[in-house]
Amino acid sequence: MPAAVALCALVACRPDDFLVADSGRGAAAADSAVHLDTAGIDALAGDWVSADGDVSAVLVTYYDIASIEVTFDAGGSYTTHMVDGSGSTYDAVGTWTAGAGTVRAITLTQTSPDAATFAGIFGISDDEVLTYEVVQTEPALAGVAAPTVDGGFGSTGGVAEGENVQTYRRP
Repeated sequence: MPAAVALCALVACRPDDFLVADSGRGAAAADSAVHLDTAGIDALAGDWVSADGDVSAVLVTYYDIASIEVTFDAGGSYTTHMVDGSGSTYDAVGTWTAGAGTVRAITLTQTSPDAATFAGIFGISDDEVLTYEVVQTEPALAGVAAPTVDGGFGSTGGVAEGENVQTYRRP
């Protein structure tokens, strides 16, 4: 499977879905810049699963992706395991960095199986639902532009609005 789809995805949501309140993991108050839990760990850290209707239309339509499991390590590494409709798997690893805010910028540097860079945005609601939209930026994909915080979810250039939006849930 091409590196271009290693972490592409998203599902439409409203900006107010990302108002943060205290949760079981101790997410910071809504005015927090990075949303750390009570142990000071980024709320993105941990395991996430996308399956069924949560997988983006881009991944389902073009790559027959049935499910994705992602682990974002608090130390800045990630692992991804994708399964397509026939049961074939694709694994990727790399590092991640994220900006501040409620809807946040993210950059992923994939190191295996192929070197690639992805950029995009994500938001976490109720500490249990991750909305995520990224595209490969290096090597660049012709006609595709990364979504931006200012553009919001559905702002990936070169695809229909919302088609590259992915939803993940805590297992």
